[in-house]
Amino acid sequence: MPTRARAGATARHSPFSDRSAGPSPSDLIHLFELSAVLESHAVACAAAAIGRDLSAARADLANLDHVIRARRLAGWVNLEVRFHRALNDQSGNQVLAAMAERTLREGLTACPILSLDVLSVLQSHHRDVLHCIEEGSAENAARYARSHLLTLRDALLDAPRGSATARFRLHR
Repeated sequence: MPTRARAGATARHSPFSDRSAGPSPSDLIHLFELSAVLESHAVACAAAAIGRDLSAARADLANLDHVIRARRLAGWVNLEVRFHRALNDQSGNQVLAAMAERTLREGLTACPILSLDVLSVLQSHHRDVLHCIEEGSAENAARYARSHLLTLRDALLDAPRGSATARFRLHR
């Protein structure tokens, strides 16, 4: 049964409902803080899981390497989200994985441009998280995932809005 707003109640702002402008800088901070919480829990569960299958994550990581090396970054955001989802799916909690995906995707809608140096750092984080999951190190997987998402948040907030030689647009 749908709920109706109370008379005189103010509508709450949601970064998920206002698609026109994308998230504000404060929304972006909050989205990535939430992503860090969700994903650090998901990868910790994935590291502790028995019989996990990381083949999709490994393939996505290789594809991320390829688009970065080839400087064809139009598909970077989708690959980034797919890689994260492949890891989070291994938690065994599909609700958690879906919420983490939605939060990350929403945060990345604001993605302007990132330098190749930043993308290389993010790829290094990806490898660290994947390695920790493979080794069954839940605590380290969670720590690296949190650090990765907060680094991505900071890079997005600091990214220049124009273009430069060593920078590439991540959306068409």
